[in-house]
Amino acid sequence: MCDACEFPGQTGVAPRPRRLKLWEISGRHHCTIIGTCLSMRELWKLARKARVRFPDDMSDYDLHGAVVSAASSRDPLGHLIHRMLDRKYRNTLDRSKKIKSVALLAEFWSASLKSGDIPGPLWAVMSHAITDHALREKVFGDVHMLSHLVGASNRADIKQLNAQEDALEALAGELESEKARTRQAIEDRDRQIETLKMELAAQTGEVRRAAMLQSRLEQFESGETVSRLSGRNRELNEELKIQRFEMQTAQEAIKNIKRQNARLISEADKANSEISALRAEQDSLERVLEQKLINLCRQCDRPAATAASTHMNLDGARVVYVGGRTSHISHIRQLVEHANGEFHHHDGGLEDSDGRLECVLGRGDVVMCPIDCVSHSACLKAKKYCKHAGKAFIPLRSSGLSSFTAGLRKLVSENGTGLTEVSHTP
Repeated sequence: MCDACEFPGQTGVAPRPRRLKLWEISGRHHCTIIGTCLSMRELWKLARKARVRFPDDMSDYDLHGAVVSAASSRDPLGHLIHRMLDRKYRNTLDRSKKIKSVALLAEFWSASLKSGDIPGPLWAVMSHAITDHALREKVFGDVHMLSHLVGASNRADIKQLNAQEDALEALAGELESEKARTRQAIEDRDRQIETLKMELAAQTGEVRRAAMLQSRLEQFESGETVSRLSGRNRELNEELKIQRFEMQTAQEAIKNIKRQNARLISEADKANSEISALRAEQDSLERVLEQKLINLCRQCDRPAATAASTHMNLDGARVVYVGGRTSHISHIRQLVEHANGEFHHHDGGLEDSDGRLECVLGRGDVVMCPIDCVSHSACLKAKKYCKHAGKAFIPLRSSGLSSFTAGLRKLVSENGTGLTEVSHTP
């Protein structure tokens, strides 16, 4: 096969009237295409469907190599791989069909790379009828360098995680100090309240005594006794005014102490909530980062000893994700599929129609919705649908990977594999 046949779209050569088949693409690119565009679960599924017999102890790496070798031929497995790629990335292929020049196709790839949407555009550009040798090599080089960037990114994430752990430890110390101060303030308040109660009881006794003296005064209307008692009555009235003023001051002090106590309790509860949220996000980030390290180790053929400790098993549960950021969807899909789940997505009305939302919701056992990145109508429709259908609805605090992972782990820990309705309140 000549260069003009292998690399259509070059200067002076008419473009192919159709997209390239997988086996028509240079074999040196098959490893990148299959490793990026298809998961290991999909590769095992393809092998079983093609009835290819492999050893029982065959590793994922060996299976990847066998599939890459099969991609260069037109045998049944090669056809199955090509059809799966076309079916999986049908929407991206439809968009790329409208591109009629190599320059526009290169812009399409650059935009996809910048947004983090790699697998679909990679297959679309590599198999496009007008892709030339230079563009195909650029795409191949970009994906190759991306693997190095992932390693560097993981190291940066680990450094950030360590900093967050230090901050969390400091915050926990501050919380313990605040709790101690709050307990001391409450004890001081209780002692002050008891003292004020005793003073109030004593003042009440004085009031009763003044009333008794008033009664005795009425019995004496003349003479020295009346004069003496009148003077004493005036003194007692003045004392009573002072005591009433002091009692009112004490009551105001009690009210202020109660308000201060309520504020301290509220601040302590808020601090507890923030620490719980930070701890949950930290745990989720640790698991996500550890899973990324496991995947990177698999690509580099190194053992990943921590894989078993971080694995969540959805037991085939179907997860529908409504809304979210386009750049996160591929990562969220991988999280669900690595957890033995099936992933379905609706963008909440940005490109997918509202009429398709109910159809997508019907495919899942649980529906997740990031409340910060979804249309109000789509979130409301998903919530009502889950309530009527008796399906689990989990509103997520944000569209980030950590929030999704926390929701997924909460789903597994609270419901196991028997999914029921979790929540209908954002």
